[in-house]
Amino acid sequence: MGCESFKKELDLINGVCPDHPNKPISHLKEKNYFFKLSKYQDKILKFYEENPDFVKPRTRFNEIIEFVKGGLEDFSISRETNKFGIPLPFDTTQVTYVWYDALFNYLTVVQDDESKWWPANIHVIGKDIIRFHGIWWPAMLWSAGYDAPKQLLTTGYFTIDGQKMSKTIGNVINPVEYIEKYSRDMLVLYLFSAFPIGEDGDFSQEQAILAYNAKLANNL
Repeated sequence: MGCESFKKELDLINGVCPDHPNKPISHLKEKNYFFKLSKYQDKILKFYEENPDFVKPRTRFNEIIEFVKGGLEDFSISRETNKFGIPLPFDTTQVTYVWYDALFNYLTVVQDDESKWWPANIHVIGKDIIRFHGIWWPAMLWSAGYDAPKQLLTTGYFTIDGQKMSKTIGNVINPVEYIEKYSRDMLVLYLFSAFPIGEDGDFSQEQAILAYNAKLANNL
């Protein structure tokens, strides 16, 4: 409940969603429309081979390469039982699946000056949505006659006590409140210096204060 993607049994870890371990699992059965992702498998693998820096860091790229090699399945682009969403133009009894609609916003937002902004030089994304951006998105673009973005920079999670920071879980640190309590410089310094790009980082208020004092307040 609250996860934005369907999970199959093999995606679960000990019967729970890896991204929402405290949320219950529900089993759904409904009729959906599908995007024919399976027909793009060979083209995607060839694209990866010709663009070895498409996904950074390489460890994330290796993950999706192996996933594609394992065989691609067509994916659902609509929801029947969820009525909150944009109705499909060809079937108003179904609404567009959020991830199918959301990806197109990268392109539709720049169509007034498309030649300047597309294809995008880089998408900066979280590691949990690499399959959407690294597999689905190029295939969706190709199907509509567009080029894929040039590169994906994949970041890790900010965690709190080892758990992913998530609106769904409710353990989010509000950056505005944090800046008002401490300082913007302190937050920016800590985020840039404590967490390597692509890796997870456990957010510690105590470590943020120590870093601020050691690198800025006491020295600069």
